Amino acid sequence: MYNWQFDNWTQFEYDIRLFDEVDKQFHSLAGQNGGVVQLLAQEEKEASILTLLVKEAIKTSAIEGELISREDVMSSIKINLGYNTNIQSVKDKRSIGIARAIVTSREHFEQPLNETMLFEWHQAIMLGNTSVNAGVWRSHEEPMQIISGAIGKEIVHFEAPPSKDVPSEMKRFIQWFNETNLKGETPINNAIVRAGLAHLYFESIHPFEDGNGRVGRIIAEKALSQHLQSPVLLSLSTTISADKAIYYEQLKNAQRGKEVNNWLIYFGKVVLDAQKDFFNTVHFTIKKTRFLDNIKHLVDAKQQKVIYKMLQDETFEGGMNARKYQSITKTSKATATRDLADLVQKNILIQTGGGRSTSYYVCLE
Repeated sequence: MYNWQFDNWTQFEYDIRLFDEVDKQFHSLAGQNGGVVQLLAQEEKEASILTLLVKEAIKTSAIEGELISREDVMSSIKINLGYNTNIQSVKDKRSIGIARAIVTSREHFEQPLNETMLFEWHQAIMLGNTSVNAGVWRSHEEPMQIISGAIGKEIVHFEAPPSKDVPSEMKRFIQWFNETNLKGETPINNAIVRAGLAHLYFESIHPFEDGNGRVGRIIAEKALSQHLQSPVLLSLSTTISADKAIYYEQLKNAQRGKEVNNWLIYFGKVVLDAQKDFFNTVHFTIKKTRFLDNIKHLVDAKQQKVIYKMLQDETFEGGMNARKYQSITKTSKATATRDLADLVQKNILIQTGGGRSTSYYVCLE
């Protein structure tokens, strides 16, 4: 049996005392991260938040098997944040949509959840996808199943409630979400518990044809933000994507009954790890911003473009080499080799290996 097949299935069973400590840690880390951000210069503050939102947009899409351009995502988020960016430069509509959903959900975190809000998020996330009916509950008669395996040997991990039940189930979910807010009629005072239950509850209904995971993670972050009374500084998707198999296994196990302690333990760890990841991101952003400011008079436009590319994330996969340099700057191999050697000589890059295995990494220290 699946959870929704039990009587009173939304009366989840858990021991809230188990989550007192993780909730305290959540609020402590939230205060730490918020304090660090407030102490940053405006440029560093904007860069840290931008990096966070870009990571969330890319990772939440990657969990669902969609790879989107970092450049397009960054431009799209800048547009939604009100930066002066040309929307015509964004080629991938999926980037525009996921950026809109993430930014608007954060900006309006305090608003009660409603059907229109969910439909707008779903329409944004499905932008560019013509195979899905966006902004409406699923209505197909065939079962909504989560499956894996080859054709003819499929394994059913979960089957959601029939489509005919979705409108009533979602009406009840929205009511539950709003009533369990700190200002609601039946508040759940533990942020981890409420957000973890909200994600599990929504994913168990699985109300859309596609995009349920992305909407469900937005809902979880909305719940966390409401407890903090400010947009939460973390990316759940970044932590989840580090081991998707565990996420799906924990979700599957939780959807087999009403007892959800193990799911909430897992979810609490995800939240804390995501907060620690943001703390590391902030410190990396500070180092990156100051590093770029210090070297701007030492490099030409080509070199600056390459270094910026290398610093878009905490790591640049595989390091830089002459071939990548040529591709980014559209220059000859000789120019690429000369420019890289110049950056090493100026202690901006570190060279490792030799011959065809030569790689270059930014020297931030």
